[in-house]
Amino acid sequence: MSTSKPMAARHAAAPADLPFPTRKVKVHKGYVEEYVIPEEYKEAVLALLYPFGRVPPMDKMMIDIHEDRRFRVREYKVIKGPDRPFLMSPYWETSGGSVIDWFPAR
Repeated sequence: MSTSKPMAARHAAAPADLPFPTRKVKVHKGYVEEYVIPEEYKEAVLALLYPFGRVPPMDKMMIDIHEDRRFRVREYKVIKGPDRPFLMSPYWETSGGSVIDWFPAR
């Protein structure tokens, strides 16, 4: 599924919370809550939270520029932010990479 909507509209539509359980993840400055999103909801959550033009396909290979590591989009993580959920790299725990740090793999 590849969808597109204006970034302002997508950002305004992002909910303050998601209806999924969370798990506490220890990071260098304490704990962060990471959503546990069932596989059958991951594509819809990605479409809801993706802040840029077209939402990438779930099997697209990306690179986290902080880790210089490849991953499939479907491996993304979501953490609970102070006012909204944040779309993160699967390696966010070690380097803090968010969706802004994803680039298409070559």
